[in-house]
Amino acid sequence: MKLQNDLSQLVGWSERWQLGFNKKKCKLFHLGNSNRKYTYEMNDTTINITHAEKDIGVTLDEDLKFKKHVANAGNYRFITFIILPELATI
Repeated sequence: MKLQNDLSQLVGWSERWQLGFNKKKCKLFHLGNSNRKYTYEMNDTTINITHAEKDIGVTLDEDLKFKKHVANAGNYRFITFIILPELATI
């Protein structure tokens, strides 16, 4: 697998330059329906799989849908415009 080889080379480079990866923050995000969903490793540690990820304020899922983002945005509006003003009057 080419991607696994590239990851191994990247890890080797980072170790030579003493710039290690925080493996707890590394995530594998499979996109699309035809993805074979391989697992990948960094130094014998399997990279955790995520089904939705937030980047630049937008939550995207593995089907390239925004359902989770819209649900979270609705919760944010509820908290911001309904709950917080009520707390301010207490």
